[in-house]
Amino acid sequence: MNSKKILCIDLDDTIALTSNTIIKFAVDFDKKVLKRNGELKNIDNCKDYYYFAKMLGWNKEQLTQFFDNCYLKYLKEIRVKPEASSALKKIKALGISIYIVTSRREKENGKVTKITKKWLKQNNIIYDKLFINAINKWNIIKQVKPSYFLDDSFENCLNVSKVSKNTEVILMTTTFNKKIQNEQFRQISNLNELYDIIVRNENE
Repeated sequence: MNSKKILCIDLDDTIALTSNTIIKFAVDFDKKVLKRNGELKNIDNCKDYYYFAKMLGWNKEQLTQFFDNCYLKYLKEIRVKPEASSALKKIKALGISIYIVTSRREKENGKVTKITKKWLKQNNIIYDKLFINAINKWNIIKQVKPSYFLDDSFENCLNVSKVSKNTEVILMTTTFNKKIQNEQFRQISNLNELYDIIVRNENE
């Protein structure tokens, strides 16, 4: 097996159960700071990762205010997906390098990087490289040219598919994107399915 093969994988709502925590913080912020009712609209066709803002009907200013107030706090409370550690270890054992590519923003003297690395270590997440501040992930993908790319954002998957034709792009299905009409990308619901895909591909 080619040891140079690479998996580029998103972190939030792909390895981590981010939605559970971020929605809790967002509702609380909506009520206490924005003085609204915290009522959530059902979203099942969100193409990016701002589902919580769409659920609450926030504008860009309100979203920015939420991040400024709550970002570091909620990052520390996010839990890991139950299968994430074991699935990624099995993928690594196949000779696949694992690059975590996240759009988490680094704003305050390395605090986001520190929190993220500590979280990955505490949750036994194995990886070779960590890319933070990857707002336009396709720019990294153009350089890395991975064999596989996994993300829960349809827009990220679409843009990556345009710049790296030899990368198998896979969409992580969530509650918030499950109704997107998509015939372009394979869709999975957990990381064990990702492992199965890689095993099949590498054994062909």
